[in-house]
Amino acid sequence: MKRAFLALLAAATLVGCARTSGVTEVSSDASWKRTVTIEYSGSMMTEEDPAELLKKKFRLPSGAGWTTKVEKSEDNSSATFTGSRAYAAGEGAAADIVLLAEEKPTMSNAITVRKVDEKTFEYREKFSWLAVRAAVKNLEDVRKSVREAFGARAEGLADAELDRFADRVTLQTVRALFGPADPLIFNLMSQPELGERKINKVLAEAMDKALVEIFPDRFDAAARREMVRAMLKTEPFKAMTPTTEDAQAGPNKDLMVFTLSVKLPGEITETNGDVDPLTGEAYWGFLAESVEFAD
Repeated sequence: MKRAFLALLAAATLVGCARTSGVTEVSSDASWKRTVTIEYSGSMMTEEDPAELLKKKFRLPSGAGWTTKVEKSEDNSSATFTGSRAYAAGEGAAADIVLLAEEKPTMSNAITVRKVDEKTFEYREKFSWLAVRAAVKNLEDVRKSVREAFGARAEGLADAELDRFADRVTLQTVRALFGPADPLIFNLMSQPELGERKINKVLAEAMDKALVEIFPDRFDAAARREMVRAMLKTEPFKAMTPTTEDAQAGPNKDLMVFTLSVKLPGEITETNGDVDPLTGEAYWGFLAESVEFAD
């Protein structure tokens, strides 16, 4: 985890940084409005125009229905794109947030908004990775650590089940670090000790849940607690990250942070994100590394 922390600190200074916001507002008739804001700051090592860099890093929304503008900061260190568009009820949208590498899309989104019935609305936004995916370098070590932590309890368990457990916890580690909904990597950057404790808490809960779901009625609470503690102490779990350590060798060399929010009529009843108690909006935050590992 600390290796990812150091890599992202380096990325924030030696390469560019982008903050992207996608805001969706849904009306009671299921029509909706989308606003996309992308702010890009070049690295300290470049003198290239930030507006041109912005266009190289993102395929900016354009065309029929879009109202857009690009503005540069007074000191010419950053450029900000703002675009908005209205959609009719039942109309979906694709690819209004698209990352580019060498003019080719590497990550893209798709949105659907529908009125399920008179009282229920559904909003979905999916991000997909279009380039070669990152890999967990030590996945086999993680799988081995799972077997060691299980010890004699692994007897009689199928290898496929043990691997499925290891793979699920690996994904949970990536999500805990890079989001959604709340990327804990920033806690590591500002307060490493607190951040590591928070990640351990998230992983312990994820491991316990996975043990219950993949091995139902096999382990009681005390056994699960002992197994989780054993796994958290192993080096592969402490060091487990996708290839963020080598971020500057990947297709997207910049620190890319994304925030999404949606405002629906009435109250949010179910979401895989968080709900703002003041505005009632559901929201998510994540880094591109999360999508690079899994959609």
